[in-house]
Amino acid sequence: MSILINRRHFMQATSSVIAVGAMSSISGRARAASAGELRVNVSGGNFGEAVTKAYVEPFMAETGVKVIAVPADFSSTQIAMMVDTKNVSADVVNLGQTNVDPLTAKGYLEQVDYSLWKKEELEAISDFAKHANGFASYVYSTNMVYNTKKFPADKPRPTTWAEFWDVEKFPGVRSLFTGEYGNGPWEEALLADGVPMDKLYPLDVDRVFASLDKIKPHIRKWWTSGSEILQIMRDNVADVVQSYDGRALSLIDEGAPIEINRNQAKLTTD
Repeated sequence: MSILINRRHFMQATSSVIAVGAMSSISGRARAASAGELRVNVSGGNFGEAVTKAYVEPFMAETGVKVIAVPADFSSTQIAMMVDTKNVSADVVNLGQTNVDPLTAKGYLEQVDYSLWKKEELEAISDFAKHANGFASYVYSTNMVYNTKKFPADKPRPTTWAEFWDVEKFPGVRSLFTGEYGNGPWEEALLADGVPMDKLYPLDVDRVFASLDKIKPHIRKWWTSGSEILQIMRDNVADVVQSYDGRALSLIDEGAPIEINRNQAKLTTD
């Protein structure tokens, strides 16, 4: 799910981190951990470390249940193979919606029993985040991120996706998400082509790719993962990048010459 927002709305937004669907199998349940244990996929990098510290460790202290954090990113193929072979690395996995739906259709994910949840906890989760076989574990944004050496604050810099596309007015090397996993620069391409924000959906796919064709010659790198974003920005591969906010913030914390533009940011849930 994607939600486009302006800076004011972004500052009002909140996010939460909740585990995503437990694995099953058509012929019988497959588990990674023994009784009294739970193996939870928390992804890698700074995000995985933050989830472990903020949720896994307090949960173990409160419940006495041993939770083994699994810092990895699993593909749909890997999950299906784990369940089919009953050689499961994690009982609870972190996936995008584009992976949850096909795995659900093939019977690889358990249904979430919301009746077991405390009423106040269930009510605290937005309806859009609840699905039969999983629920949104966090909200994140993709933003336009500058190298401030190329685009210093006292000089003109792109602030909208139409300006990102305007390579004559704002020359510089670009980088965008590939969209390989379903969530790509679709809305950004339409905004760049003049579509009003409140008219984006349903997406005009032909118009999306016609717009992407215009910017394609100026894209040095189409990235697929957060680790690639870090490399692109650390190595000065591009001057302005579409980036997860968390990856950009980690570089800013390291002192990198990076600045986030949150205008026309896109909120997405996984």
